[in-house]
Amino acid sequence: MKIWEARERLKSAGRNVASDPSVYTDEVLDIAIQDAGNDFITRTLASRASGDVQLIAGNPVLPSLSGLVGFSADRILRAYLLNPESGGGDGGYDQANSWLNVTDYYQIFAEQHRSDRIERPGQPRFIGFETATTGRVGPIPNANYMLRLIYSPPFTSWTPGSEDNITTITLNLPDDIMQMVIRWGAVSFLQVTEPENAFATVAWKNYLDLVERIRSRGPGTGGSQVSFRNSPGAPSAPINPRTVAWYR
Repeated sequence: MKIWEARERLKSAGRNVASDPSVYTDEVLDIAIQDAGNDFITRTLASRASGDVQLIAGNPVLPSLSGLVGFSADRILRAYLLNPESGGGDGGYDQANSWLNVTDYYQIFAEQHRSDRIERPGQPRFIGFETATTGRVGPIPNANYMLRLIYSPPFTSWTPGSEDNITTITLNLPDDIMQMVIRWGAVSFLQVTEPENAFATVAWKNYLDLVERIRSRGPGTGGSQVSFRNSPGAPSAPINPRTVAWYR
């Protein structure tokens, strides 16, 4: 869906807006669309993007992630190797051992800095983030690997009210979802302080129902399994040395 289409849909969806489209400026309409889009993606992680980075043998520190537009560790959905040790298949895409578990950064760091043993290099099985864009993998790579990160970027950004590229910029949510985000979410953001508040309240309830439906679709659509440093309450996948002994 293009920006201009989103504006027109919001005009049609808003109570008393369709009969008088001039009641709200394009800037106000755009802000409501952006607020709803950002809120929806923050709640559901429903947007999708991916990028590849090269892991270098002997270096567990992730390379620069600056090329991954909109990437942040709290938005990661999946991490896997395109060239796992077993090889075969479709470049490793379907290899069960290509996936990396997202876990706490300092668990990986601690394993790699123990004084009682030296970690044995191997194919990376874990990935952890120290900041939004820095982290490391474990075990220490025993070869060069190509790592693919799948994540949920923020909602499309543009200057509210601008006419630049509104017919060419595509919003980064599927059209069917975007229609409902506008009909219920953007309308609520637009009219919550207006006389149409009662209408907006009903729309907001419908919007929250939509959020729950999207989040309940399964892994990858409703949450990110990432632990950021040692963030209290953040989900993580603890390393169990009895089942994964890097040092063997």
